[in-house]
Amino acid sequence: MAALKRLLAEHNAEQAPSAWPGRTESPVNIDKTLLDADAPDNEYIDFPN
Repeated sequence: MAALKRLLAEHNAEQAPSAWPGRTESPVNIDKTLLDADAPDNEYIDFPN
C-alpha cells in the first residue's frame, strides 16, 4: 500500500494545476422526489453541479 501511495504522490506532483474550478457529480434519482426513499434498484443519472 505504501508503494502505491508513493507512486500516486509522484504522479500528482507531475500534474499541472487545474485550469477550471472543480465540479461535483452526484446521483439523482429518476422519477422520484427528495422525499421518496432510495432503494438499491432505483434508476439514476449523475448530475454535474
